[in-house]
Amino acid sequence: MHVFFQKDCRAPSLPAADEMQLLRIVQEALTNVRKHSKAQTVRVLLNCRPGGAYMLLVEDDGVGFDLPRRSGRPGEHIGLSIMEERARRLGGQLRIESEPGEGTRVEVAYNRREPLQGPRRPRVD
Repeated sequence: MHVFFQKDCRAPSLPAADEMQLLRIVQEALTNVRKHSKAQTVRVLLNCRPGGAYMLLVEDDGVGFDLPRRSGRPGEHIGLSIMEERARRLGGQLRIESEPGEGTRVEVAYNRREPLQGPRRPRVD
């Protein structure tokens, strides 16, 4: 499987906790690709926009699947639920698009909640 990473940002500036949530979403999406998709190619894209808006995309050319209904059996689609919960913790939105035979697209839209502050300088009176 070929995995391509594209970063459309100079230097993302995320709080460490938010960066970790996004990393875990990517890990879960890639685990699902490896386990289920039979994909040949996967693309991971990180897009940063002014004002702290981020878009994370993981898409594959695999077999796809029918999106689960909310009334699925307990224990089904745990990975999807985990990604959804992580996006919610960020204050972001997770969107999953997939159809049998058409691959899968996982997208997280996220706005950084607070500006990062640089190291504090001692006050000079």
